[in-house]
Amino acid sequence: ASTMPYAITLCLDDPAPIQAMLDLLAAEGIADDVLRLGYRPHVTLGLYEDEATVRARFAALEAAPVELVVPALGVFPGTPSVLYAAPCPSAALLALHAACASPHPHYRPGAWMPHITLSEAVGDIGPAVAAWRPFRTRCATVELVRFRPVVVLATRSLQAG
Repeated sequence: ASTMPYAITLCLDDPAPIQAMLDLLAAEGIADDVLRLGYRPHVTLGLYEDEATVRARFAALEAAPVELVVPALGVFPGTPSVLYAAPCPSAALLALHAACASPHPHYRPGAWMPHITLSEAVGDIGPAVAAWRPFRTRCATVELVRFRPVVVLATRSLQAG
């Protein structure tokens, strides 16, 4: 069990490019762990262990929808490696992330790498690299989730102004 069982996530309005990559990784027999998780493509803004804390942070979020530009793939090295789509850390995305004030060391401002996980179990990233196409999408929804399995506890629309 994770010691950080709660997360605030930023959901992609158009998950099709990520879904296509997930389907490719599964079809190539490389990895289907994210598909099996059964949760929509997202950027995790923070991880938390205390439900009261995360609910308060989630309720206090004030932000307009965020434009996500996703030009690259990235890898968090390890055994196994984590393959992800890498959104540009725009001012709007960084401000929304900072407002989430996650206590997790990898999610603190200055240490956080925005990412959309494609797999936590990739050996060969070649097919993903060959198939990758940069994309952009809007993100107008944040969710409060508990995991694993993923349970959506709350959903909010980001509002301009």
